[in-house]
Amino acid sequence: MVINMDLSKLKAIAKGTSQLLEESKVNPMTFWRPTKIQEEVLRDKSRLVLLRGGNQIGKTAVGAYETICHCIGAHPHKPVPPPPIEAWVICHSWEQSRTIMGKFHDLVPKGELHPDVEFTPGKGYRGTGAPVVRWKNGSIVRFKTTNQGTLGLASGSVDFIWVDEPPPPEIFGELKSRITRTKGRMLFTMTPIGAPVHYLKEMVKDGVISEHVGIMSVENTTPKGCKPMMSEDEIEALRMSYLPIDRDARMNGDWDGGVPEGRIFDKFTDDMISDLTPNPNGEYIWTIGIDHGHDIASQVALLCAVEVTNRNKPAVYVVDEYVASGAKAEKHAKSILAMIKRNGLEVANIQRWTGDRSHGGSKQNGGRMSNTMLMAGFNHVLGYPKGQLPFSIRTAHKPKYSVYYGCQSIHELMCDNRFQIFPRCERTIKSLKYWALKKSGVMDTMSEWKHTVDALRYAVMDVIDVQYRSPKTSKLRLR
Repeated sequence: MVINMDLSKLKAIAKGTSQLLEESKVNPMTFWRPTKIQEEVLRDKSRLVLLRGGNQIGKTAVGAYETICHCIGAHPHKPVPPPPIEAWVICHSWEQSRTIMGKFHDLVPKGELHPDVEFTPGKGYRGTGAPVVRWKNGSIVRFKTTNQGTLGLASGSVDFIWVDEPPPPEIFGELKSRITRTKGRMLFTMTPIGAPVHYLKEMVKDGVISEHVGIMSVENTTPKGCKPMMSEDEIEALRMSYLPIDRDARMNGDWDGGVPEGRIFDKFTDDMISDLTPNPNGEYIWTIGIDHGHDIASQVALLCAVEVTNRNKPAVYVVDEYVASGAKAEKHAKSILAMIKRNGLEVANIQRWTGDRSHGGSKQNGGRMSNTMLMAGFNHVLGYPKGQLPFSIRTAHKPKYSVYYGCQSIHELMCDNRFQIFPRCERTIKSLKYWALKKSGVMDTMSEWKHTVDALRYAVMDVIDVQYRSPKTSKLRLR
């Protein structure tokens, strides 16, 4: 079949498409379309506005858009002060600020920026003391963090403040005072998890803050005039991927997202317990995770295999366990070596050893244990000269919320059918079944069932999540 085409029209279409592409790069705001909940926020003329919603409903995008509109002195839905103005963007940490700056820069009309502005992907904007964005009209945006404390924030008056995630009450007080003189505005965008929100909740109740609640829905994830970005099935799959402790907060922005009583790993089922041999042609990383303790069943070592054939979809196999109470390092070392041997492996096959921080034991029962002590035990049992052990036990990276983050990652593997545990791991199986929330809705970090979960986190986290920082003192020497 021959199709007759008007070459001149085809060239015109190609030229127009190319021009639109270039315009979208230079001025992305021209092509940005808000969702229903985003437009509600943009139309709100209140001085204090809160968007409380689930993850992935576009909170950061609407915060960036509102900030940019104030800086350029033009807003599609309400009057804003004429430029130049000063705006602040408040983030929880510098690591978070880099992500925020990246999304902010994606939306900025590049032609409005001052020629001296420097942006580096992955690092953000440059600035003396704090990242700064200057505009041709004289407006300025300063990126700050709540980690700076009140002294770092308490200087000068500001016309607009965007707060990404809730700040401590004392920081809020400093921020509020900065917009009092200018009669400026402050926008909060937040999912209420892991931060103090009681004072914000009371201010919303008292009518001081104008609130918008964005639940995760097709409507709230579909830009105006566009096709849906997520289906109902995809939203439900996302909902089930979250732990029950904060599922409602992450999906609907609920103030109180925890489930009063319930299993942490509510998606762990008996069909995940199997001794079927994994894919024989797969690529695996063998790991051992160790949790130290002196109580009954609190000294734990787990042998795991992480399949990394598809690096974006790792699968975890919990192959064996060693569970004991306080004992000498040599005894633990012998038992861990026996566990390795009975699975047809040698020490040289274990590519990662990760252990807990030092355990101080108790005055009554003793039981002091550490990675250094355990390595000395291995050294003695294997007969190596001092300091010549062919492997090192790394110390686990345990930042704030690491327990939650690790459990969330393991839970997601279970939801995606990428988790298997062998029947011989009896204590670990019980832990996955019985570890539950307290009545207050928080994780029971003192539970007897947490030790094997900790060992599991140490064994797999830096393999299944490439963004998770590797444990300290990383070192591996194979014979």
